[in-house]
Amino acid sequence: MNTRISIAGVYPEHEHRCSECRLGEYCFPHNLPPLETDELDHALRISRPLQAGEPLYRIAEPVRAIYAVREGSFKTVALDSEGYEQVVSFHLPGEVFGLEGMYAGSQQCDAIALQNSRVCILPYKGVLQLSHSASRFTERMFQLFSKDHMNHLRLLGNYSAEERLAAFFIGLAERIEPRGQAASDITLPMSRGDIANYLRLAGETLSRALARFQRQDLIQINNRELRFLDLERLRHMGRRVPPYVL
Repeated sequence: MNTRISIAGVYPEHEHRCSECRLGEYCFPHNLPPLETDELDHALRISRPLQAGEPLYRIAEPVRAIYAVREGSFKTVALDSEGYEQVVSFHLPGEVFGLEGMYAGSQQCDAIALQNSRVCILPYKGVLQLSHSASRFTERMFQLFSKDHMNHLRLLGNYSAEERLAAFFIGLAERIEPRGQAASDITLPMSRGDIANYLRLAGETLSRALARFQRQDLIQINNRELRFLDLERLRHMGRRVPPYVL
């Protein structure tokens, strides 16, 4: 477990003590028994920095690990039968991803850094070993699989552009707030094109919805700087969309 490994072009620099991380409560399990904590700490590695636009892994690569965002953010992108990109998810600090490939044994999405980013890496062999020896870890893995599945289903309903955008903003505010950034002011890590793609909206439709939100004094937005002016009204607008599972 302590040998140097290479995972999808990301070269770990040193061991990471998950038990001492400020984001630990959001991703891999904390409050494990001491022996299980040591196993997790020895299995985890920290990646080298990835630049904005750089892939962490690509579709069809073997699943070598699961990942937790340590710094920055990522998007996972699938391709349809004609080769068009579909944004599947955005991943913020403390969130785990790479789970979607574990059934098939190969990655089902590209994972692309949205800004300068790093991840914590839990090699697949470490996942298997901990699943056998650490019951709390196994429970957490089931929780993460379930959370991932529920969040993928959120926007499948017949919702309006305003409902989709309001629910997206509320989910984003709630995901960022526990991680130390005020929910009322956000620097969007993703482009408007990525947001439109994720919400299954045309770019023009998203632009019109943003303009309406500004006229209604719900938000202020300047490039990627976003300020929420009335979270409660936004929450009411997006109430039909299932909430993001934190």
